[in-house]
Amino acid sequence: MQNLKIIIRRLLRQRLYTILNLLGLTIGLVSVFIILIWIFNETGYDKFNTNYADIYQINFKNQEGEMSMAGTPNPLAPVIEDKISNIKLATRLRNSPEFAFKYKENMYFEGKGITADPQLFQMFSFQTLYGDAVKALDQINGIVITESFARRYFGDEDPLEKEIQVEGKKFVTVKAVIKDLPAQSHIQFDFVLSQKLVEQERFCGLGWGDPNFRTYILLTQGSDPAIAEQEITSVAKSNGMPQLQSGEISAKLRPLGSIYLDYTVNNRLGETGDYRYLYIFGSVALLILVLACINFVNLTVSLYAKRQKDTSVAKICGASRKTVFLSHIFENAVLIIVSFILALAVLKFIRQPFQAMIGKTFGEHIFNAELEGTIAIILLFTLILCTVYPAVLFSGVKAVELMNRYNKQKSGILKSMVVFQNVIAVLLIIAAIVVNKQMQYINHKKLGFETDQIAYTYLRGKINEKIPVFKQLLAENPNISEISLKDCPPFEQVNGTVGISWKQNGEWQNQNTPHPVGMETTQIDDNYMEMMDIKFAAGRNFSEEISSDKQNYIVNEEAVRLMGLENPIGAEFSLYGNAGIIVGVIKDTYFKSLHQKVNPQVFHLFNNDASEYYFSALFFKISSNIPTTIEYVKNIWIENNPGIPFEYHFLNQDYEVLYKKDNQIAGILNFFTMLAVFIACLGLFGQAAISIENKIKEIGIRKINGAKISEILTMLNKDFVKWVIIAFVIATPVAYYAMNKWLENFAYKTTLSWWIFALAGILALGIALLTVSWQSWKAATRNPVEALRYE
Repeated sequence: MQNLKIIIRRLLRQRLYTILNLLGLTIGLVSVFIILIWIFNETGYDKFNTNYADIYQINFKNQEGEMSMAGTPNPLAPVIEDKISNIKLATRLRNSPEFAFKYKENMYFEGKGITADPQLFQMFSFQTLYGDAVKALDQINGIVITESFARRYFGDEDPLEKEIQVEGKKFVTVKAVIKDLPAQSHIQFDFVLSQKLVEQERFCGLGWGDPNFRTYILLTQGSDPAIAEQEITSVAKSNGMPQLQSGEISAKLRPLGSIYLDYTVNNRLGETGDYRYLYIFGSVALLILVLACINFVNLTVSLYAKRQKDTSVAKICGASRKTVFLSHIFENAVLIIVSFILALAVLKFIRQPFQAMIGKTFGEHIFNAELEGTIAIILLFTLILCTVYPAVLFSGVKAVELMNRYNKQKSGILKSMVVFQNVIAVLLIIAAIVVNKQMQYINHKKLGFETDQIAYTYLRGKINEKIPVFKQLLAENPNISEISLKDCPPFEQVNGTVGISWKQNGEWQNQNTPHPVGMETTQIDDNYMEMMDIKFAAGRNFSEEISSDKQNYIVNEEAVRLMGLENPIGAEFSLYGNAGIIVGVIKDTYFKSLHQKVNPQVFHLFNNDASEYYFSALFFKISSNIPTTIEYVKNIWIENNPGIPFEYHFLNQDYEVLYKKDNQIAGILNFFTMLAVFIACLGLFGQAAISIENKIKEIGIRKINGAKISEILTMLNKDFVKWVIIAFVIATPVAYYAMNKWLENFAYKTTLSWWIFALAGILALGIALLTVSWQSWKAATRNPVEALRYE
């Protein structure tokens, strides 16, 4: 207890350095803890499933291990479940279209739904509250809903066996209610419809060549996934799956635990994570922790001259080196433990704001034994890193150094740590600049088509039966300049297939071939290309005046490249056996996220069939007076489609959402970079204060001998400038390599310009000078008489 009182008294006597140490280490630890919580949350997805270790998603890859298809054909799941003994269960999943559901007076649009086989609820550990979820999906009109969905529509009523009207037409019956899905599930939904309904309504292509589903399997415990991959490949190939006929593409089982974090495959059934960011922010956390520890050690060691007297007196009074060593260990340990307590306390207050910043809620039980063990390891690491070296240094002071109070450390360790501290700061500044530059590139890159002031609504209810009338009424509004139709918004995909062929040198290609070409297929009207201002590389647009265009096609440049057509215009082309000719080639256009390469695409016209229009998107361009125009469209909708609420979206806003997560990540990196730089500034501030204090008499003598203020400032600041320059030289090649590797993960990326590194160096130097210059100025303008009296 007596020793603790002495330590507290000593820390209070050196109040400035105690505050700097506590503040720097606490901020560093808070940053590390919040990043750790985020990392553990991201890596904890799907672990609630009892069958976690035995569930796999089927993908298809080539011999080099590169992804060929994430999707699977409709017939695959039931066939492999029946023919492969090691597969206990198989289920198909697909996103459901957004439906308007109605029960009594409660009507809402529900876009968070899936379709699935009954095996879904046998395979995954989704908790059923009422009814039988497995039997529910065995019925064509059965629906399984979550408890939140049930409360929206039924309140306190018993939802079982209640009928919900869909799109003002059909009815589905609630057969089961499940608990709301855990936040850490890569599959997210509010309702599940039967796979049998998909096959009845034919929401998409259902053949062996149409990879429009996600297929999950449950292997028997202890089964070898590699053997299952071979068997799945063999079964799919024997059933005529065209993509596998060459033998160069085969099934690949992706473990459940790797699905969420695999950014290379769009999840589609929920949010997709990105394991790259785990490495980035894990590295940031480590750098911040090391930075905070170096800061602590530097400030502690910088007090060496001031503490020599105390240590020498203790040794003269009989204290052994071991006693002095343990005394300093204990003193620094007290500060570190206080910082840990403060950091954990602060964490409680910033957790919610941080969750709001990243747009995600952490798991309910994130503080598990694994995380707590990691925090304990960090505490041990911090104690060792921050206490051992200063204690060794101070305990080595000889008693005879009592009269040599200002003996300077000749060791280069202290300077090396200061340089390394600045290296970390420069690295993080460069990383933040590059990430923000990439986000600017993505957000402002020309997509190749128009999105501004274009609104759209999904055709649902009975409006699809009145398309000519609806379009005519919209065209009567002078604020609506253009109208067009497409089977989905441009950033989505309804169908993809290898059921295409083209004629070259008099022979049809892509039929019974070992390397079939697949394309995204899209239905549009003849005004879509013009309205979106999509540029043509060759040929023409569709025209309603040319009746044969109902059988003709437009493709993009990527499709032409894959087909190997030198003269695509006029070439014969077939989709699902419907032959026509290619009348136009559009330039490769970035309809999807810039994280992905441009897909090969083929466009064909609607055939004015009401069923084709159902769930398609109607676009209308608003030239002026947006609120009034939207109200006009809403009134027309209500008149012609009673019972179905009007819902609209703006295309440019949807594209902003595509990069919302990227922008959030950039914002988080900026935040932690600023914290790291602030910690470094605290260290520089403390270093400057101690350095200037040790040179007070020297400054006074120089001023008496005629030294100018500018000369004094140069003398005091030159070491800090030198440290930053050395740090910049070391950090630049490391940062260049790291950021170049990071940018390789983007299909379309910015460049690493020289000015990025120059700006980072200037910022680091400017921040360092601003941090120390105030104290330098104060010392340089001080009365030299006071300086000479200083003791």
